Amino acid sequence: MKDKLVTALLERASVRVIALSSKNLVEHARQIHSCSPTATVALGRALSATVMMGALLKNKTDKTTLIIDGGGPSGRILCTAKSDTNVKGFITNPTADTKLNSNGEFDVGSLVGKDGFIRIIRDMGLKNPYSGLCNLISGEIADDLAQYYLQSEQQPSVVSLGVQIDKDKSVLTSGGIMIMPMPGCEGSIIDKLESRIMFTTDMSRQLEVYEIEDFLNSLFKDMGLEIASLYEPRYVCECSEEIIEQVLQTLEIDELKDMLAKDKGASITCHFCNSEYKFDENALKKIIKNKNEKNN
Repeated sequence: MKDKLVTALLERASVRVIALSSKNLVEHARQIHSCSPTATVALGRALSATVMMGALLKNKTDKTTLIIDGGGPSGRILCTAKSDTNVKGFITNPTADTKLNSNGEFDVGSLVGKDGFIRIIRDMGLKNPYSGLCNLISGEIADDLAQYYLQSEQQPSVVSLGVQIDKDKSVLTSGGIMIMPMPGCEGSIIDKLESRIMFTTDMSRQLEVYEIEDFLNSLFKDMGLEIASLYEPRYVCECSEEIIEQVLQTLEIDELKDMLAKDKGASITCHFCNSEYKFDENALKKIIKNKNEKNN
């Protein structure tokens, strides 16, 4: 079954809702990065959050980046998505793991840590991308993202993210939901939303029972639900030999010469998809020659 992202409006556009099922893209990320179960849940939550934020972008070239660094064993998590909801990401230490917490659940907070920050960068083609920062409050990611929206963007939001791991350590279900009342939303509508929040707290289990659209229809059937758009989010890395060569061209000539002397070439692995790109001695000499010609 394909992944699906739904954007919707409630109560005559008083509330924006973004809901996601993301099992396939999170499983793809797990396989690429060889993640431990807890790292899969952490990275999966971050990927799902980034996909949903990507759906808020307007232009095809816009992209959003989520960075989480809590000082925990997982290291940094970085995910980026475009407005078409294609997403990619990595976790610095994918094999790091933790024991289940006292409730028998994956202890993402201990893996990620909370002695750090969550940063969101939106690149909309302007001179300087927008960047917002907020201290982590739990390391569980959903709570931290809701706190970020409230503190940095003055946008009260309900954020729920979930990943269930199967017995074979693959992804059983994954998804999330973001509920954002618009400015001027009436108190009576807020009351309706608050009475439904309990049903969004464990999205991964809801997705065992419901298709994502059916879940929204069940939850908001009396709130004038209007589906605005449907996407099929995917895990996509656009790296290529040409792009990696462009990265090498940004290095100083002395750095390139050092690679040439020590390694007789260069080997670069993409953080997002683990593809390895090798440049032999002749290729590196050509890059150095081109940089010398440009400098002269």
